[in-house]
Amino acid sequence: MSDLMVKLKGDQDYKKVLNLDNDTALFPSYDITYTTEYDPKYILEEEEYFTLTHFSQKPYFIDILEREFSDVEYNTLTEINESKIEYIFWIDKLKYYFQRVTPSQIVERKIISLKRNKLIQDGPSLVIKDEADAFYNRESDTLYFRNLNAIKSIFPGIDFLFREATKEEVEDFLGQDFIKLDSDYGVDSVKTYNRKRIGLVSDLLYQMDKDQLDSTLDYVRKYCEDLKFDTEEQKFILESEGDLKSLVFGIDQRFYTTEVSGEKRLANSVTKIV
Repeated sequence: MSDLMVKLKGDQDYKKVLNLDNDTALFPSYDITYTTEYDPKYILEEEEYFTLTHFSQKPYFIDILEREFSDVEYNTLTEINESKIEYIFWIDKLKYYFQRVTPSQIVERKIISLKRNKLIQDGPSLVIKDEADAFYNRESDTLYFRNLNAIKSIFPGIDFLFREATKEEVEDFLGQDFIKLDSDYGVDSVKTYNRKRIGLVSDLLYQMDKDQLDSTLDYVRKYCEDLKFDTEEQKFILESEGDLKSLVFGIDQRFYTTEVSGEKRLANSVTKIV
């Protein structure tokens, strides 16, 4: 037997929804042939999964994963207020499959079961995805997932892995000596993705000595020809979100020239080669 559990909003405890026999799989087994440890700079290929190894040691590890699961410790929930469901998870031995629940997954329509030739109209019903949002293998202590945003309500604090820079950090970044802001562009103009990009490169920027910074700024000028530069003040002029994105990608050295064709390119996804 395996168990389907639910976590309700505002409730610290978990509730049991139903038991499944051994032949019933709520989610398909993960094909984890291709994995990479989570890196916010990397974009997954179609068959890949991000991993977080030694997951039990992370601050966003949740308590129900700490010990071997026993369904006798949990009450069965017989009537569920669909608006209060935060997420569900299916436990199959040492494997845990998580699905975030959103309003779009609650179906109020009448449904005809084609296998039972029966009209089912006592909804609402919850749609189970073709693939879980996250899969935790307790034996290997590894979490697998594709989309960090989809699991941040399941593992509180995990979104810190790709956090937005704070307003103070954005102000500090835009206040660098090599940046000049257009009068219509400022801290309040910076949107979510650029705030996240600033969060990624801030540490890198502050670790540079003067020679490294000068070389990096020369590199930005070489590749970002559309980015205005005040030669008298030796400052990049930022007028838009696109300008900021180019500058941040330049500091992160995302631009390169191909060896054979000499074509200039931008790497939207990067990973270190060990």
